[in-house]
Amino acid sequence: MVLQDSKYLGHLFEKGKVANKENKIEEAKNIYESILENDPNCIEAWNNLGVTLCELDQYRKALDAYSRIKENNRTAKTWYNISLVYYYLRDFEKALNCIQKTLKLNAYDSAALDLRGKIQVEQEDYQSAMESFVLAFSTDGEPKFLLWDAYSLYLYMEFSEGIDERTQRKLLHMLIRRLERLEEITHSHHRRKILDLSDSDSDCDICQQSLYYLGCAYSRYKDYSTAIDRLEQCIQENPSSRIAHAAKKLLQQNWSQIRSSPWKWWIQSSPYLNRRIKKIIAIFVLTLLVLMIIVFLAHPLFGWKDKVEWSTYLFVASLLLILLLSPGVEQITAKDIEIKMHASSPFDPFPSPAKMEDDIGAMSEISNEIN
Repeated sequence: MVLQDSKYLGHLFEKGKVANKENKIEEAKNIYESILENDPNCIEAWNNLGVTLCELDQYRKALDAYSRIKENNRTAKTWYNISLVYYYLRDFEKALNCIQKTLKLNAYDSAALDLRGKIQVEQEDYQSAMESFVLAFSTDGEPKFLLWDAYSLYLYMEFSEGIDERTQRKLLHMLIRRLERLEEITHSHHRRKILDLSDSDSDCDICQQSLYYLGCAYSRYKDYSTAIDRLEQCIQENPSSRIAHAAKKLLQQNWSQIRSSPWKWWIQSSPYLNRRIKKIIAIFVLTLLVLMIIVFLAHPLFGWKDKVEWSTYLFVASLLLILLLSPGVEQITAKDIEIKMHASSPFDPFPSPAKMEDDIGAMSEISNEIN
């Protein structure tokens, strides 16, 4: 009879795990509660009941479930799950204490190192967070951890006290190097996943995200040409994504910073007019201007001195010149013929930290672990 009960409870336990995986959380909760009615000392059932209660946002009940497991019987997974509950409750001191116990039991648990880094970000201990994310990357080579590392460096650069302008520029240069390296690593990781026939969509998202942040960093560095290159690469990765939409806006802002060179805008820029069409327009207008200058210089030689309608000639030449200069023109004053060119307006290329964390977090969600 005991053997039959044991088999039945084992069957229920497996059924509960399947329900968890299929996101049937209420069903899983009921299954684990029925197991515990028959076996109140089942450590795995208490752990998994805590997981389901956490999924249902019943954090205090989840902590009560975990508390039924004696400390000397808690596994690395149990300590991780308890830490995660405290993280959601924003009790970061207790969360950090529990995750340290996880890492004492398993020092190379990438999920625990990742959670420790996120707790340290919340505590504004950005340097320790960077160390945690790099250690997480070193355990399994997932590029998402390096994206969090770059984000932590950005926060350290942006919000740490006592950083002078020279140090901030040095940190910005360091951020650019890390993001460039991340982009290389992500491409390499993506190629390996393709060869292994495994899912690689997350790598594409991380690559696009890193290219976007490179565009932001180069913009802050005032290297607008490189920023434009990185943003165009970002858009090409997935033109319909939310990140591509943000990259297009930033691309326009970067072009506005180099409008003082209209020729470059006509020949090289690529926001929304077809690049080839713009080249044709620019070359055509420039050719007409050159021909008009030739006529102006050579007309006495051909006896055209009294045959040219100079008012019309100058009017057309002025229109052509203004057309070529139009990307940089802000205002034209008729009196005294004054043309005011656009001045580059300052802008902050980086999105808010909350927006950055939302985008990065979507690629690396943390979750409870069942036994």
